[in-house]
Amino acid sequence: MTRYYNILFIVLLTVLSFNIYPQETLSLSEIANDFKSFIGDSSIEDELQNIFKEVLNDPQTLNLVLKETFEKVKQNNFLKDLDIKFKTFQYDSASAIGLAYSYQKAIKTSYMDSSAASASGLNFSMHTNGNVVFVKRYNPNDFLKSGISISYFNSNGGAVEMTNELSDSKTKIEKKLSEINDIDSLNNSPLWKNYLKLVTQHLTTQIFFDFSLQANLESNQDFSMKNYAYGASLGVDIKAWNRNSTLAQLNILDWPFAITRWLTGTDDNIYPVGSSLPTFLFNISYVDPSSDPLRKSLNETKKYPRLGFEGAFKTLVSNSFGGSLFVSADLRYFKEFNASSVIKNLGLNDSFYFAVELKQENGLFVSYTTGSLPYDLRTDDVYAIGFNYGF
Repeated sequence: MTRYYNILFIVLLTVLSFNIYPQETLSLSEIANDFKSFIGDSSIEDELQNIFKEVLNDPQTLNLVLKETFEKVKQNNFLKDLDIKFKTFQYDSASAIGLAYSYQKAIKTSYMDSSAASASGLNFSMHTNGNVVFVKRYNPNDFLKSGISISYFNSNGGAVEMTNELSDSKTKIEKKLSEINDIDSLNNSPLWKNYLKLVTQHLTTQIFFDFSLQANLESNQDFSMKNYAYGASLGVDIKAWNRNSTLAQLNILDWPFAITRWLTGTDDNIYPVGSSLPTFLFNISYVDPSSDPLRKSLNETKKYPRLGFEGAFKTLVSNSFGGSLFVSADLRYFKEFNASSVIKNLGLNDSFYFAVELKQENGLFVSYTTGSLPYDLRTDDVYAIGFNYGF
């Protein structure tokens, strides 16, 4: 019964997101363009996007539309979406040096609808991620995944509702800000900070979902064990941008960090942020283990259906102590249907994995992971410290 209530909740949120806004709505990019017209700086739009991203607490997101708002991807920059973490691991009595990598590239995106308050379209992309250790037998999370996907995405909300009050305030502030001649002066202007606060308080809740068909190669580090997985995924990402909204107040995961932000002087009061609501990914795959030597030795090479679930969370801890400090968490669960008693006895029919990380904006991080991924035969508690580099 709980499962049906969860489905009903998601459906209700989706229906509510299809409201026809009676007022004019503006996207963040359109607001940036407004200022570009009178500031006269060629980099103003990118700078404004960075400022908005900071104001909205640098959200972690599945949202393709949101990413395109905040990230102006340069043409022919193939490595733009590559993220690498160099780290040293410590678990049990073993230690090792290695790296984790993640890469997702939109090859072709076609919009069916694109407006301030809604967007939808099709996206064809490639993706790869994994964990590599220089001495592979010490790899505590020996699971690599690469593949392609075609998806339909839909986003509703996330625009500024231009009420008469906001429109009048916006016009007055723009007249005063038009006297500012450069981006640095704009960044340091109290009037500009008040304007950002005014705008973000009028951002509507954004609901994004992505339904995709995927083909993936899953393997261990040296590809001696591998599966081919074909399936479908549904991603759900809700951002309650207005901090006074009910959804933002219900973000219980962020309440402890709302306190740390207040204690360190980052925020002037205790309130959770709706931009850090967790994202969810549901997956059903049909797995072909015929190239897995372990399953071959067990005479268990029959194709099987597998359920996958992932939840991710990221929020700001503090802007004090020399820069922004973020905490993120990732939970994954895999379940094989109709597994044989042999597979169950070896613990290969399901796996649970949890990771939590503290990361500074300069890239330094510490992390803790526990559990196992599909190719792990045991559960490890792993501590790591390292440096994150994004291209």
